[in-house]
Amino acid sequence: MGLFRYLRRLLLFLILSLIGQPALYAACQGDEDPAFTLLIAQGDYAGTMHLVLKSLHIAPAEANRFYLDPDVGAHSDDVHGQADADTEQVHIDPGLFLEGESGACQGILHELQHLRQFTRDHQRLHALFSKMPAPGTSGWSGCDRDELQAADAAPLEAQAYSCLQDNELSTHSAAGEIEAVLAQLPQAAGGRLRDEDMDYLRDNLKTFADHSSMLTNPSNEAYYLPAIKKEDIRIFCRGGLYIHRSRESSAPFDGVWLPYCKNFKG
Repeated sequence: MGLFRYLRRLLLFLILSLIGQPALYAACQGDEDPAFTLLIAQGDYAGTMHLVLKSLHIAPAEANRFYLDPDVGAHSDDVHGQADADTEQVHIDPGLFLEGESGACQGILHELQHLRQFTRDHQRLHALFSKMPAPGTSGWSGCDRDELQAADAAPLEAQAYSCLQDNELSTHSAAGEIEAVLAQLPQAAGGRLRDEDMDYLRDNLKTFADHSSMLTNPSNEAYYLPAIKKEDIRIFCRGGLYIHRSRESSAPFDGVWLPYCKNFKG
């Protein structure tokens, strides 16, 4: 957008704001939004986050789970968001919005996808554990859990969810990151991920491939359900297909991608 056109839109936005009229523009719509720029200039990061969430048409039930948290990026300049599997809340560092409108919209979509993953995992586990009898003592390999009776379905469900979200369950963790990165694409310039996001995608595809034995191991299926494994494989295939179509190197994960995804169409 030319400088004159942008300044004209900013001036119009300021006039409309002063007279109490609704803004004509919205973030995350392709053109730079004067409202976004003004809020950043004012240091109003809460207002900026609200603008982005609204512009992405995120329902209030999900939007209300997002919180500003300056501590998120305190130990790393590369981390601006953190979705918590236990509380199902997202903590956003104000630094995310300094990446510009496109970067902010992508970051919000990334963390939103994590929230939706947690919900999906909860629903699948609940569908299993709400039935009787609950899973017994087999199928819990790799899950550090308390000794509970088979009838204790609710605590078992909670422990299964905790083990499913454990970072040691590498394929599920990697699939979650792959899906979250791909969720950024609608807001990526030209429909292509940034170089750093492409690298992150490749790293997680490699992690998934390196630990793919977890997918064929029946000893973890009391919590890493076959349906969840199937979904993780589908996500892995989507990520690999994106890399292939982008003509990027896929050598580190092709050994697993080819047998799992040879006929995958997207």
